[in-house]
Amino acid sequence: MPHAAYTSITGKSMIPDEKALMMVQEFQQELNETEQWIDPMNQQRFVLYPYLKPSLVPNSFSA
Repeated sequence: MPHAAYTSITGKSMIPDEKALMMVQEFQQELNETEQWIDPMNQQRFVLYPYLKPSLVPNSFSA
């Protein structure tokens, strides 16, 4: 099942190419693993630095 962010209202995948969908899911998994690596290190800091956590970085920017 595609990630919720890549599923339209009808429940169909917004990424019709299975290979591309697999790559997106793999990338999301890597981002989750990176964040799990960052969190414990961040707890050891004197001042927390959450600004580059993958979950807090916007997908895109608008001018």
